[in-house]
Amino acid sequence: IYFSWGAIVNSWTIQEMSPDPGGLPRYPIKSMIIVSFGLLILQGISEAIKNWAIFAGYLAPQEEE
Repeated sequence: IYFSWGAIVNSWTIQEMSPDPGGLPRYPIKSMIIVSFGLLILQGISEAIKNWAIFAGYLAPQEEE
């Protein structure tokens, strides 16, 4: 997230477009890099909290079918 921030801000500043004729804007797509990794970090935190709760005895382990 940290290293992609500058490239994404630059892309929004110049409103980067695809070089193809009638090309789509690239800056909204590049913004999804930060959004997707942010969601991945949140999921990792959620899994860590859930596993800690199971380890500490607050939750029962889920049984697989």
